[in-house]
Amino acid sequence: MSEHQISNLCGIAAIFIWSATPLMLVLTGTMPPFLVGAISYLLSFVLMIAWWLYKGENIASKFNMPSKAYALGMYGVFLYNMMYIYAIKQGPLLEVSLLNYLWPALLLIFSSLLEKTRPDNFAITGILCCFIGSYFVFASRGAITFSGSHVMMLVGLLCSVIWASYSTLLRYIRIKSDQIAVFFLPTGLIMLGQHLAFEHILWPATALGWSMLAAYVLSRVAFFLWNYAMKHGSMRLMGSLSYFLPLFATLALAMGGFAYYNSNLAIGAALIICGCIVINLKSLIASARGVMRRGLA
Repeated sequence: MSEHQISNLCGIAAIFIWSATPLMLVLTGTMPPFLVGAISYLLSFVLMIAWWLYKGENIASKFNMPSKAYALGMYGVFLYNMMYIYAIKQGPLLEVSLLNYLWPALLLIFSSLLEKTRPDNFAITGILCCFIGSYFVFASRGAITFSGSHVMMLVGLLCSVIWASYSTLLRYIRIKSDQIAVFFLPTGLIMLGQHLAFEHILWPATALGWSMLAAYVLSRVAFFLWNYAMKHGSMRLMGSLSYFLPLFATLALAMGGFAYYNSNLAIGAALIICGCIVINLKSLIASARGVMRRGLA
């Protein structure tokens, strides 16, 4: 199997892991968000140190990155995850998840701006559907104000902007896949400080909660997989599959029994999911035609 194919498989694995993370986080129960983040990233960093030692690698060399790489890493790993975990744990779950997974649509916008290309009509239509859907998601909690649930939904939307811009810039700033773990240490330490300053210690009350915490710790491998896919895989394929993230994540929450709906939320979810599919419709049609031609050959 070629490096290109392996990279694509890594990206696909990351997408499926991310679709399950909202469910993992909510199933940790009453465990506060900063404590979840601190435990997850500090343990993930320790596991990566153990892996480097096992492989006999020079750990000090992993920290040898330019300042712009550190800035990007803290932006994409610390800032995104601090905001995302907090919004998922404290805000309306399904709404925050839907708004966070607008990032594939934003990724298309940001990459088009950097590459100075114009999105096709399918992409423009899909992006408009996504943003109209976002309005309905916000409206699902009543008149839009800057308090309570709406603030957490706004944080979810900001998360999508951060992750889309981070993913776009990964193409241009050199960070090796396993070096992402370097940012886990400061992320975990800062979130530990936030926990000690603002939260009380509450551990999961059930075996399911502990298992979901362990699963979330292990799911941090998605950062390495995504970085590798962004640098060596097909951006088009990764973008194509990423557009299904709102659907995958919503299905995972529904299977877990967390799919609350009202009319505005149902319309918003439908528009975001359909918009993400329409964005990629041209590629899907081209892929289907290619499969049919190969089948008839």
